[in-house]
Amino acid sequence: MAASKRTGLAAARSRKLAEAMEALRDVGFAPKQSNEVAGYTLLALLDLKPTQAWADASNPLRGITPIIDFVAEAYGVRYAPNTRETIRDEAVKFFVEAVTSAGPVDGKRRKELKELFSGCKAGLVFVTAFASRAVMRSFLGSISWETEVWIADEPDHMMHFDGERFLGPYPDVTAPADSPVVGAADQRSRT
Repeated sequence: MAASKRTGLAAARSRKLAEAMEALRDVGFAPKQSNEVAGYTLLALLDLKPTQAWADASNPLRGITPIIDFVAEAYGVRYAPNTRETIRDEAVKFFVEAVTSAGPVDGKRRKELKELFSGCKAGLVFVTAFASRAVMRSFLGSISWETEVWIADEPDHMMHFDGERFLGPYPDVTAPADSPVVGAADQRSRT
């Protein structure tokens, strides 16, 4: 029985990695940015273990070393400490560039994204990603209220642009009561 359980877990690990790599290719990442390292990085950033459904994705805000630890624990792949640069250069950096190439979430973009995802059953959280604070400074005046900002140079932190919720959807983009909030790690109300 234990052997078949291990075989099932190995198959689930392989299947989930293949799905992650396919998802990266589907959104236009080149082969180097949709390889195994990138696939495992995506799974770690979404906190998805081999037997979890994609709908169970979350965003635990992991840095590079916690990504390596998650991959080892959940997928049984152990990377050497010097792999941190590979993960940063071949995966995380390109994920950030893909997001930042779309521009900051300003008022117009927030409205467009809200319309684009109007049929989404989950609540929406708008996040702008920047490579550094210096890059963010040039867009600071255009970032919409009621959004979040993530900076690659400081991956363990996020900035919240006013509003009453941190990493939670606002009433104008809130999901039905029985739907999960995708991407919301915390929905504390400000006091």
